[in-house]
Amino acid sequence: MSERRRVRIAAQYNAEDPYEIWHPDLADELNTEDSFRKVAAIYREGLFDFYFQAETAALPMGEKGVPEFRVMGRLDNLVTQSWLASLHPDLGFVATINTGNNLPYDLARRLHSFDLLTHGRSGWNVVLGGNPHAHVNHRAKAVAERDVDRYSLGLEIVHYVLEALGGGRSAQAPAPHHFPAAARLLPAARQGAPFTIQAGDSARSRDLATSYADGLYTHYSDEVNGTAFYRDIHDRLRRHGRDPRTVKIYSRLAILVAENADAAREKHKALLPYQLHDNQVRRYAEEIWGKTFAELDPEGPLPNEAPAAGHVVKLGLSYGLYLDGPSEKAVARLHDISARHGGSLSLRETLILASGTHYIMGGPVEVATELRRLVDLRATDGFVIAPHSAPHWLEPFVRHVVPVLQDWGVYATRYQDETLRERVLREVEV
Repeated sequence: MSERRRVRIAAQYNAEDPYEIWHPDLADELNTEDSFRKVAAIYREGLFDFYFQAETAALPMGEKGVPEFRVMGRLDNLVTQSWLASLHPDLGFVATINTGNNLPYDLARRLHSFDLLTHGRSGWNVVLGGNPHAHVNHRAKAVAERDVDRYSLGLEIVHYVLEALGGGRSAQAPAPHHFPAAARLLPAARQGAPFTIQAGDSARSRDLATSYADGLYTHYSDEVNGTAFYRDIHDRLRRHGRDPRTVKIYSRLAILVAENADAAREKHKALLPYQLHDNQVRRYAEEIWGKTFAELDPEGPLPNEAPAAGHVVKLGLSYGLYLDGPSEKAVARLHDISARHGGSLSLRETLILASGTHYIMGGPVEVATELRRLVDLRATDGFVIAPHSAPHWLEPFVRHVVPVLQDWGVYATRYQDETLRERVLREVEV
């Protein structure tokens, strides 16, 4: 009999990409106290492992200032989630915090308070600097980035926090260079060192994450890229002397649930204009092709023009578009995505599907089947779902997909009195 693997589910709210739509026509509340409360209630009803909240470290800036179609005014992660934890005593919480914008002692104290307030159900999504504008929203940097490698500095700050909350120094920790050894914070945190999860796709980032983290956060979850990522992470864990069973991979995922596949497809088509603003479509197309278009129809096909000779795409991770590099390669990838869908995709839809986030749509059984299939293939251990709009978007998933997974015995049927680390590591109930 084959092993029955647990399907782990978490979800985020308060991000910015094509799969989280900020539009008053689709949500009665946007970035308000009420919306956060409703989202957390839905996630708790669905018995999600944790509520994942992204960080807005800096406003997106262009040549003419902040683009009018970009999201502004998000709330502080730790403040918001600490408040939500008081309302929902079983739900786990993971806050994104950048090491490059925080002093280690202050960060350790805040994460210590976070753990005490959540009774051990808290986690830290570690981001290792990288945004040159982010520090303007924070206090002075602990160490000027020009003076040190951000990975080395970030790893030292991570181990400072782990030591302050866990009470001991890991054998994997680098020798202190910029900061003194951490003193144990009291009272002792329930789960000791915080549950940590880290994203990153470079070889160095993967190697760093597998040296200490409890989990990894990735865009990969399909049977090709996901299984390759899964094998690579497990190989790196073994090289660090760690048991791969003690580290779980969560893949970012977009989900659309309807009565059946045809209804889901129709719903998907209706959402497209909200997912990428017309101005964004033009901006991305002109950056990818390296030229200005006199006319560009977001609902039309891909531009039938060759990209500018020698142009290099520099979008970064804007909206999750992994297209940086030679323009010819980026354009070829877009044409390949369009071809795989019969060549019928619009420019807007092609850009959305190029965002790197795996997208599953269909009826409840179809969606549940695909989630279980990917976990059984070891393309991932679980998923962080990006809701299209909040606060009500994942209600159909919670009410109709979760019961299917529970009937199959691969999903939790109740919360237990446990820390977030214990919850993530727990397998199916006997």
